[in-house]
Amino acid sequence: MLTTSNIGSSISNSLARDLGLTQHIDPGLVVISDTGDEKDYYYARDVPIKLFGIETNAGRMAIIDSDNRFITLSLRIFDGLIIQIDFPNSILCFATREALDLRRVQNIELNSSAGTGTPAIRVTLNNDFDAWLNFSPDFGGGLRVDEFTAHSIDLEPAGGTQNSLSSYHNAVLDALTFGPYELGNVPIQYPKEGVQDNLTRRQETLTGTYLEHDRETRGRIGIEVLRHFVVTMDLGLERMNVSAP
Repeated sequence: MLTTSNIGSSISNSLARDLGLTQHIDPGLVVISDTGDEKDYYYARDVPIKLFGIETNAGRMAIIDSDNRFITLSLRIFDGLIIQIDFPNSILCFATREALDLRRVQNIELNSSAGTGTPAIRVTLNNDFDAWLNFSPDFGGGLRVDEFTAHSIDLEPAGGTQNSLSSYHNAVLDALTFGPYELGNVPIQYPKEGVQDNLTRRQETLTGTYLEHDRETRGRIGIEVLRHFVVTMDLGLERMNVSAP
């Protein structure tokens, strides 16, 4: 699975066991979930990887608690390249900055936190509420926003059966402005009453040697929105273009 986290790669503990990888624990680090829960940070050392025909080595691969068998790879390891993901046609391409100058065609604001490196994009909800959302192609939903955003745009739970075990309400957003495009009836989630969430993050932007114009991210944007678009981005230089094929 592709992610945009600052963790270069991770593996489920189910697959780690199948591969005979030894789990180590780092007592100085914790993993914080969306609901604010803290878990120990486990990892495997020196995992050989063959990627695009190149044999390399993951010095530290995080281990994620899951019964599913998967490996995640963060696009952040390609910060020096132009990355293009054609979601509708399932095509991933890379180019050099010399081959494609995104300054001429960028059409959506992209910002990365100096603290975590996680990229966020600026969108508009219901035509009048601007928000920065983490760009999360590994999130299986449309949008997930914090309680403040949900109240600001008057979200209400959608009709039908809600999962009583979930920490989030399911709702429908009337309009989402994503770059030059507007989408309607977008699936959106927000925390249930009393649920502690970890969706609001301070985005400190590093400019030169100073941290400037702090921005807060209010949640994440996932594959249910992204699957309609071709996304071309330079994560290192914070440039992005979105287009509909």
